[in-house]
Amino acid sequence: MAAKWDAILEGRETVRTAQVLKNWYTLKCSNFATPSSFFTTHEYFAPVDIIRKKNVTLLRVSETEAVFSELDPTMNLLDVRKHPIFFIPQTYQCRRIIRIPRWAFQQAVDKIDITDRRVVWMFNTQRCGSTTWAQIFSALPNWTVLSEPQVFYQSIVNGYSGNDIPLFTETKEFEAMLTGIIKFYVSMAPPGGSVLWKTMPVDEPMLKVVPKLFPEHKLTFTYRNVLTNAGSYHQCYMRWPLVLNYIRHLEIDPFNKNPTGQLRVARLVYNNGFDVELCAKAIEESKLKAVVFEWFVLKWAAKIRAVLDAKAEGIEIKPVKYEFLLKDLRKSVTQLFEYLEVSADLIPKALAAASADSLAGTFISRDAKARNTRWNRTTDGVNRCNKVLEIFGLPDLDTDYVMDGSI
Repeated sequence: MAAKWDAILEGRETVRTAQVLKNWYTLKCSNFATPSSFFTTHEYFAPVDIIRKKNVTLLRVSETEAVFSELDPTMNLLDVRKHPIFFIPQTYQCRRIIRIPRWAFQQAVDKIDITDRRVVWMFNTQRCGSTTWAQIFSALPNWTVLSEPQVFYQSIVNGYSGNDIPLFTETKEFEAMLTGIIKFYVSMAPPGGSVLWKTMPVDEPMLKVVPKLFPEHKLTFTYRNVLTNAGSYHQCYMRWPLVLNYIRHLEIDPFNKNPTGQLRVARLVYNNGFDVELCAKAIEESKLKAVVFEWFVLKWAAKIRAVLDAKAEGIEIKPVKYEFLLKDLRKSVTQLFEYLEVSADLIPKALAAASADSLAGTFISRDAKARNTRWNRTTDGVNRCNKVLEIFGLPDLDTDYVMDGSI
């Protein structure tokens, strides 16, 4: 027993778990398991292999530690029909928080081999059919869907203290962090299987780094015309406290060079780690109002620009347009399957999987969205949005925008 405690004190086995009491107000506002979302009490020390237990998911990686959320082992987190967005059960159904030193996490993931898994990334603009695609791939044999794990968001927002995300992505520290995150999550899929990873809203800084670390992975990007995309986002989130809080902070202090606290988080969420100067110019010249629709236009423009910049550097990203999916579902599925080398025999199964509301039961389902009002279009509002798009070098609000190579 003495030897066991010596090992713990020396840091060889320092995994720490905690029972979780949820702060309802914080969770209701954020849906993300930040450190402030939980009241924890120490429960016990454990060996590092506790992180490989069923339904233990990685929440955050920082310079000093890795933090995990343990869910009930009887629930199937990978059932995308029941859990279309990972970050919701990662928070609401969390039973324990597990903390391990960063060096212990690094040692653990260094031993993980994912070279036998085929991985497809689905970056997206939100509200653009990406969850429907997740439902489609979850219905295919030997496919595992990772639908918006919050780990990268948490690692950038709470694990990294800086504001220059593009600069951070060029460091070895970022590469080590991202390698560990990817290896941990992809290893949740059975050996020899395929993985569709649908990204979170702040995941675009990974675009240029994933191909460098894992050149065999394929990248896709689902998007939608900005007018209907922003309209859908506005109708879903116009009453969401977290979104309104972000916009208030951004409106009050949009040009702060070194934001902290909620302003920093809001900046990361709405410019996706993109060029701060360009975003500041767009905000200043357009004079955006505190309207969810208008700030999403900035978010949409930053995402599109990030993909265009990555493609300009030679990174292969296949754009997948929502309007094409609506117009001809079979054709969209067939073209994406051909690109990803998925058997055409699975197309009937895919079409059947696409019929249901992919977000049913969530706070952004069709029924929930229908209870909110639509964006109030005004000439001034359109002009502000068009100024943002102009500064990003993109067509105006009413243009049918098609990225080169879209399917």
